Amino acid sequence: MSANGRFIARVVQATGAVIAGGFLVSAGWTLLSVPPQGSAAAFILVVLVSQLPGFAIGALVVWAGTAMHRRHSTTPPPPPPPAPPPPEG
Repeated sequence: MSANGRFIARVVQATGAVIAGGFLVSAGWTLLSVPPQGSAAAFILVVLVSQLPGFAIGALVVWAGTAMHRRHSTTPPPPPPPAPPPPEG
């Protein structure tokens, strides 16, 4: 339906992907740059769990953009058929 609506939806999706990707990059950077103090598995778990809220926010923004795009991509229902002419008489 609305090209502007579809464009805005794609921008929202891209924003969500950047947010989620940023938190994944942050988690990766932390894993690579900070030496673990205890077990490596516990360290990885702590880093990933600490980044989970930001990743979830990014995923929700992508989901919202997808819903917006779906809403603006559907075609409207066809118009009703014309009314029959009144009987002559």
